[in-house]
Amino acid sequence: MANQSYYERAKRYGLVDYEVNSLVPIGLWFAGKKHTRLGSIANSYEPSLSELTSCSLNSKAKFANPVRMQERGLCKAGDHYIAGRRCNWAPTEKAFQIMNDIFDGVEEFIPTWANNKHSGRPLCRDGGEHLHHRKGVLVSKKYFTQVGEHITHARLYPNFGQQVSPDLLLAKDDSYVARVEVVTQHNGYETWRKKFSFWDELDDAPTVWVCENRKHIVQLLNNLIEHEHIILDGGRFGGDPSNWSQKRINGRLRRSGHTDCAITIPSMLEGDTLHTFEFIKQNNISTFA
Repeated sequence: MANQSYYERAKRYGLVDYEVNSLVPIGLWFAGKKHTRLGSIANSYEPSLSELTSCSLNSKAKFANPVRMQERGLCKAGDHYIAGRRCNWAPTEKAFQIMNDIFDGVEEFIPTWANNKHSGRPLCRDGGEHLHHRKGVLVSKKYFTQVGEHITHARLYPNFGQQVSPDLLLAKDDSYVARVEVVTQHNGYETWRKKFSFWDELDDAPTVWVCENRKHIVQLLNNLIEHEHIILDGGRFGGDPSNWSQKRINGRLRRSGHTDCAITIPSMLEGDTLHTFEFIKQNNISTFA
């Protein structure tokens, strides 16, 4: 089996070669592999499937378009958005299960940050992790570690044997300075309330809550307020949630005595080193001499 090509393995699922040719670039993108022209999941918005395929395969290779992949149950149907941009090739759970099987043992699909302890090879997913969540995690890692003087490294998917673990731990030298948790609208708010309460009681480091957009940040915080997990100066965020800027949201958190802060995936994706520096300084994530 180890020497069997993924095209042969895919036949067990009734997939033909050109459908596998579409799964190959999807798997590589999810794993964080860099493409010379397109960048990577950590520093670029999702390209079209044809662009992704042209960078991953022979230019003459035939591939299945998103409509075909959706019909086969391999890509999510309808309007699906990643970091605020439409992405019509986001893989389904079925696709992930197939990719983990047919690409098994192929080093190319193992993320560079994964070590031997990471399970779910080759893609090393965090539980039922999907593209929108992996996007947030890898964008966060790139964003915060671009100011190496203040955040020297980030640990992805740490496992302390605790019931609740964050997606990232940010560290300066030997000391952890913040947790990072990627919150997507595909999960129930009960999960996030549980995590907030757990970390709030620890009171050992601030948590950076990474959301898909500003509206989602407001929805998250209003949910915490409504369930009495947090009290903010001024109470709930009113009006159109999209009108609240990250700076105003985090300012209210600080005025209310909270160390946590929030940021969106697009703002990190587009933020340069100065943007990161200002964000971690304003929100007291690292120590500044």
